[in-house]
Amino acid sequence: MAEGFRRPPHAGLGARQDLSAADIDRFAQMILGEPVEPFLREAIRRADGRCRRLLFEAALAGAGVDQRKAVESSSIPIAVINGSADPLVNLDYIREVRYANLWERKCHCLDGVGHAPFWHAADEYNVILRRFLQGVFSE
Repeated sequence: MAEGFRRPPHAGLGARQDLSAADIDRFAQMILGEPVEPFLREAIRRADGRCRRLLFEAALAGAGVDQRKAVESSSIPIAVINGSADPLVNLDYIREVRYANLWERKCHCLDGVGHAPFWHAADEYNVILRRFLQGVFSE
């Protein structure tokens, strides 16, 4: 799992149960880039921190499905859409995965977009998503 991620400053915030107001700001900026809408900061503040902590503890313990093995063996079409400026995801690793059924035989990467392409490049993201869904449901 660690190979799929970079270690940017403040990355540990995602695993912490308790976040200060400053932590929330840093976490929101890291995940969503700027600007961060106030309602998103509020959603992070209200989120149950036990979920963040338990999610990371479980992942580090190896609990759950091996996602790499799943996408390397699944016949289900898989679309991969990332931002080229994602501070968290190791895009080189993502491109090296041997997907069994990668849609359009490539990982899609939106130029200059960070970790939340569905948010900061919604129009471009939705065009790709729509093509994927139309292709999958027409088969």
